[in-house]
Amino acid sequence: MQAALNRVQRWCDDHGLSVNPDKTEMVLFTRKRTLPGLIPIVFFSKELERTKKVKYLEVVLDSKLTWSEHLDQKCKKAIALFWQCRRIVGSTWGITPKICHWIYIAIIRPMITHAAVVWWPRVELGVARAMLSRVQRLACLAITGAIRTSPTAALEVINVKKT
Repeated sequence: MQAALNRVQRWCDDHGLSVNPDKTEMVLFTRKRTLPGLIPIVFFSKELERTKKVKYLEVVLDSKLTWSEHLDQKCKKAIALFWQCRRIVGSTWGITPKICHWIYIAIIRPMITHAAVVWWPRVELGVARAMLSRVQRLACLAITGAIRTSPTAALEVINVKKT
């Protein structure tokens, strides 16, 4: 890594560019608990600090690639967005269930599934499935206008028939 960063530094120097090492994050991706013999990495005369996670193109990469932080952030953001949209819907006023369905399909679902090709194995865990199911259940309740004690499976069937 040090050799690669030295090469980047030489290229920047040759082209009159610089990189702010304070804004540079370093994450070591490994499942090991300890790393004996790890020497510090120096970039533009400053030692880089190791971090546990980094955000790149709206994808949170943690050092063990568990994707739990990424999925948690995406679900929280989707639920917050859902409730913002939900405020404009009432039982007798506001947007129609059809528009609410469109908001879920066109805005919330793509937001959650961004980069799913990378983090999809996380969904094999029950915790991740439950988080995603919670978002879908909230959307199903808004689209159908059903009471909150309605079974999720029934709401999903109703929504499939609407599309």
